[in-house]
Amino acid sequence: MKILIVEDEVLIREGMSDYLMECGYEVFEAGDGQEALGTLFTERRRIWSCWISSFLSSMAWKCLRPSGRPAQSLSSC
Repeated sequence: MKILIVEDEVLIREGMSDYLMECGYEVFEAGDGQEALGTLFTERRRIWSCWISSFLSSMAWKCLRPSGRPAQSLSSC
């Protein structure tokens, strides 16, 4: 499963990324909405889930609905 993390705080983004990679996920990272949209455009067939910081601008939220797939909990791996 491929996951895109959109988080402007580098330490939080790296921590989430490291954890998810240890759980076996392939992770893409973006520091803002513009970068996230670029990643989604180039990797559009590969991204399964998009995690976005609630403090980013509304532009970042555009990447939540491209697939229409429901959210899935990844809290335990």
